[in-house]
Amino acid sequence: MLSACTLTLARCAVRRHSKAYGVHLSRISPAIVRVGQHTSQFFMPRRPYAGFEDPDNVRIPVPEIPKEKLDIKFVKASSGPGGQNVNKLNTKAEVRFKPKDADWIPKVMIDRFIELNASKINKDGEMVITSIRHRLQAQNLKDCLDKLREYLEEAAIIPKERIATEMPQYAKEKRLFDKKKRSDVKRSRQSSGEW
Repeated sequence: MLSACTLTLARCAVRRHSKAYGVHLSRISPAIVRVGQHTSQFFMPRRPYAGFEDPDNVRIPVPEIPKEKLDIKFVKASSGPGGQNVNKLNTKAEVRFKPKDADWIPKVMIDRFIELNASKINKDGEMVITSIRHRLQAQNLKDCLDKLREYLEEAAIIPKERIATEMPQYAKEKRLFDKKKRSDVKRSRQSSGEW
């Protein structure tokens, strides 16, 4: 049973992030929000990548992630669920993925992956994904692989190349009309200087 304080903090976090996810607060079901043993473990699913919505984009099928091609380590977690257990066992999962060495992914997808996640790739050319959400190694490893799959699904969407076209005449006229209208509104707000 969660304490009232934990639930209140979770509700505040949902309220804060509901706009970012494009979801009205009343539509967020308890199933979406998972609150762990500690309030720092508040988790909300990542917002779907904007490219999913455009039907003109090219979508490459995401291959299965071969575990043997990843560098997987388990280390002691300094925090997370498990109480004193975290000080004794290596439950934190750490997956290191080198996109340039991934021969199981199409070249176009690798380039897109690097472009989208440049800030998350270190100097050695690898992305480090960690998880301490669960008590068990297997669950933390699954969480890391799920995160990697999300990144790959984002990279699997190749945006359609847009051809630059000239602005049509009606759009130019509408822009000038709106600009004039806005100018008139601002002018009407100015005081004449007389009381």
